[in-house]
Amino acid sequence: MLLSGPMIYLRISVVLFLQLVTQIHAYQLGIEQFELYQHRLQGKKIGFVVNHTSKINGLKSIDFFKNHHINIVKLFALEHGTLGNSSNGAIINNSKDPDTNIEIVSLYQKNKKTISPDDFKGIDLILYDVQDIGVRFYTYVSSLFNIIDASIKYQIPLIIFDRPNPFLNLVQGPVLKDIYKSFVGKVRVPIVYGMTQGELSDFIISEYFPKQSHQITVIELSNFQRRDGFIFDNIPPSPNLRLLEAINMYPTLALLEGTEISIGRGTWSPFTQIGYTDERFGNHTFFPISLSGLSEDPLHLGKTCYGENLIETKMIGFDYSLSKKNLWPFPRT
Repeated sequence: MLLSGPMIYLRISVVLFLQLVTQIHAYQLGIEQFELYQHRLQGKKIGFVVNHTSKINGLKSIDFFKNHHINIVKLFALEHGTLGNSSNGAIINNSKDPDTNIEIVSLYQKNKKTISPDDFKGIDLILYDVQDIGVRFYTYVSSLFNIIDASIKYQIPLIIFDRPNPFLNLVQGPVLKDIYKSFVGKVRVPIVYGMTQGELSDFIISEYFPKQSHQITVIELSNFQRRDGFIFDNIPPSPNLRLLEAINMYPTLALLEGTEISIGRGTWSPFTQIGYTDERFGNHTFFPISLSGLSEDPLHLGKTCYGENLIETKMIGFDYSLSKKNLWPFPRT
């Protein structure tokens, strides 16, 4: 059923702040500066919060540490898993790493988003290196909060490796109010918060744990300037953010996911198109299907959606207003 009454306008504003850099970056990520923290790892039983984005000199960081005789005893999985191949919202179960047989403890299970003493049992030191995208409702922000909280609570030292986020030159959207806190919004920051991984960690500590003793170290980016931009290097931070354009549109289009408007999940180009099952909605069409590891049960599964291809309409780089259309069918939910 379509809403009746006044015309509904939805304004989408997206400004292009991402830079696609193809050459090797001149700066160093936190984890790449092995000489700064190597001595901290020697002789320790280490838990590693990690996924497929974590590499050192092109080598998977787990393999790099193994080659340097670092004792990784547990891996911790966030949403999408350590391999980054589980779809959004999919429950991650405890398992073993297929290459190393190291135990994987899931921090993204049904009814379990916090960290228990058993999770950290037998660990002397925690490492954290996961590529975030700088958006509050991306669940890695809440996971980072929980890891910092558990490190302080259980007195386990934590090393967080700094990384640039895609939207470092942008701060946009309302600051979260505490009454709306959930796992897709736990930290009092704007929707797009404009901080690196290390800066966000420092903010969480100073804002939420200012007077508590802790042993948390941030290995900062080296030789990094904000104008250096975000290096995509064709490693999607999560399965549905496969394109730089999709990352750029994510902060806006993800807000539509509480409606009956599809943002292209169930296709190979999510977050670059929008549509609804009414041909009046637009000339562009797509057909959501079940895609393992991307979206098994997408909105409007098996139905033709009509709307806009936002890359072709050059949405990126300037304000794009759907109110320019004479019709905006918006289903009641």
